[in-house]
Amino acid sequence: MNPNSITALQIFSSSLRCSSYIDVIACTPGSRTDTLRIKWTKLEGDREKVVLVAQGGVVKMGQEYMSRVAVLSQPLSAGDASLMIAPVRASDAGLYLCEVMHGMEDTQGTVSLSVSGVVFHYRPNTSRYSLDFSGAVEACRAAGATIATPEQLIAAFEDGLDQCDAGWLADQSVRYPITVPRPGCAGNLMSRPGVRSYGIRSPTETYDVYCFVDKLHGKVFNPPISDRLTLQQAREECEKHDAVLASPGQLFAAWREGLSRCDYGWLSDGNVWLGSARSTCTKTRRATRAPQTGMERSASKNYYCYYNNIPL
Repeated sequence: MNPNSITALQIFSSSLRCSSYIDVIACTPGSRTDTLRIKWTKLEGDREKVVLVAQGGVVKMGQEYMSRVAVLSQPLSAGDASLMIAPVRASDAGLYLCEVMHGMEDTQGTVSLSVSGVVFHYRPNTSRYSLDFSGAVEACRAAGATIATPEQLIAAFEDGLDQCDAGWLADQSVRYPITVPRPGCAGNLMSRPGVRSYGIRSPTETYDVYCFVDKLHGKVFNPPISDRLTLQQAREECEKHDAVLASPGQLFAAWREGLSRCDYGWLSDGNVWLGSARSTCTKTRRATRAPQTGMERSASKNYYCYYNNIPL
């Protein structure tokens, strides 16, 4: 059968429907709840990752899904074996297999889950720690995003975000996520992984900022060129394609949807960014997990354009 498709916003919850596969079993005379077995797995190539197995009131969860997944306590009477996930992480995106077993009955189906929304660290092309709180809010807006909440940053940390740069959040606190503790990044948690916090700060203090962008409403693309371009030339080239220079938020949203280019390119904020998450694209020891800003701003061989495909 063709998989159902569900899109969830990262940070919030999602329910993967599996009701149609249990309806037949629920109508079977003499059905006993304790013999009903529900199994959810995530399909990753040739591998199957166990998400949840439930039978007779006993529920076992995969390590990556502990305390985040659940099924109804009485699925047979409700005729619903759906899987609830909360909070949703970006890494939850993929194809899931639902299996419902009851005696000799065994039925299954697949559900596709896509996850939108990404948190990213941002600083202007001037210098580190130059944004007061109001400037941080405006910087995210200008980057095509909104300032992230503490909950969004925590979810991004749990999904692997590691950034040794203190940044403003929507509640006027300053925090940064560290998955691999190291000298200079200890903060208030010392050698433990976690989101470091400076607490609520005066709005006049200056830091970087963490922004959040939802799904992309158009297309980000990287036109081929032969010459190095200045920022203004890059803007003009995008206009030739009936597009505009992409914002950092649009590049991150496109990256979340699968964009991967080992090319540094101009964006609308005047920074040069790398549109890839592949570690082979950089010389850093740790794998790059998202588009990264570059240091060279006088000229760049590439650029990223954005075309809005939604009619005005």
